[in-house]
Amino acid sequence: MNIPAKLGFEFIEGLVADMVQDDPQKRPSMDEVVSRFDQIRNGLSSWKLRSRIVNRDEPRFLGFFRSVVHWTRGIGRIVRRIPAVPTP
Repeated sequence: MNIPAKLGFEFIEGLVADMVQDDPQKRPSMDEVVSRFDQIRNGLSSWKLRSRIVNRDEPRFLGFFRSVVHWTRGIGRIVRRIPAVPTP
């Protein structure tokens, strides 16, 4: 598997790998994808769902600044009780 350009999507790599198989017969059905995705998402903590996606080659200073901005906004959403994943 290729090294991802972004960090933070490790939890879904298996599902994505199954969905992009060369042989279409080996790919999961859409119902199975939805079911597996729901299972994966339900297994993640609120902190993981709110975590920042990071560029692999992001400079440390820039990453620190972006993390401060991200978590400042995120804590505001937690205080206002805005869910990590909106539901329709």
